[in-house]
Amino acid sequence: MKLYSYYLVHPLDWEFCLMEVDEYKKWLKENDSKNWLRVEVSEILIKLDEILEAAMEEWKKQFSRLQKELRCPPLVFPIPEGCLSGKTTFCVVLKRNEDGDTIVYSPVPLTYLEQDTQVID
Repeated sequence: MKLYSYYLVHPLDWEFCLMEVDEYKKWLKENDSKNWLRVEVSEILIKLDEILEAAMEEWKKQFSRLQKELRCPPLVFPIPEGCLSGKTTFCVVLKRNEDGDTIVYSPVPLTYLEQDTQVID
């Protein structure tokens, strides 16, 4: 999976406005019966798991020689895929416990964060 990795120069200290991945999954399952989703919740959960898995793999590589314990559980936010697809994808935010290093992993480019971009194939 291709991911863009954005190391935030100023660590994210407002994670309260994002949902933990597990919270988001729970929320999706609880709201599945409302029939407002265009795709099956199971498809969304698979996609989210794939992105999270790829982000965690890269996280371990990036901090292989440093303390890589997370300060909080992985966080998530939805974002439009663009290209007139009408689809949504997810970005994962991981925050290092030791010093608050914050990295956003996204399957689509986030141009406003491009000063510190690394593309992961």
